[in-house]
Amino acid sequence: GECAALTALDLSGTGLHAREAEALVSSLTLLPSLSSLLLAANALADSAAGALAELLQHCRSLTHLDLSGTGISGRGLRALASKLSSSTSHCSLLHLAIGQAGARPLRLPPTPPPA
Repeated sequence: GECAALTALDLSGTGLHAREAEALVSSLTLLPSLSSLLLAANALADSAAGALAELLQHCRSLTHLDLSGTGISGRGLRALASKLSSSTSHCSLLHLAIGQAGARPLRLPPTPPPA
């Protein structure tokens, strides 16, 4: 469809909560060209980390994810990183913004091609 070419989506400060973010993920996996997703200043909390990990496993082109001011703690980020480092992740470099310091590159080992 027309949205398949969408490369950036800014949903910062839109009032999203974890439940809406989880519902949004299934739709975003249909955007193969999405490279930037801004979710800053939404009340996502740790419960959204699993859904975001699913998104990152399907969106091969996503390289920028802004989660600053979302309430996702170190625990949620560890869960997200754990999913990303699994053999099913296609993401090799992700700039993850989580606080006032700005984006931090998160480099993951390359994943082997499927057998």
